[in-house]
Amino acid sequence: VICFVWGAVDNFGALVVVAFFFGFSGGGYISMLPTITADYFGLGKLPSILGALYAAGALGNVVGPPLTGLYYDNHGTYQPGIFVCASFFVLAFLLLAFLPPPPSHTEPQST
Repeated sequence: VICFVWGAVDNFGALVVVAFFFGFSGGGYISMLPTITADYFGLGKLPSILGALYAAGALGNVVGPPLTGLYYDNHGTYQPGIFVCASFFVLAFLLLAFLPPPPSHTEPQST
């Protein structure tokens, strides 16, 4: 939601508010990703899977800003770049919304 709001911002004060909430939610992502990944895949595979996830994110961080800057240089607006960013967040939300609960990685205790 915040990315779509970001696309409509037209003054500095509103941009500061959007940046605050974007940063706050980004911090939640950074802290929750390892925990949720461990819940789904276990601790044994965690380093490899996190490495792949962070590498995929880095690819977007490397490619997205130059492409958006190139678009801005030619058209004078960041709107499509912001919209693409927001669309990927919505896609990720929809994919996560339909995940089944994580499997149990603990051994059942015998009684």
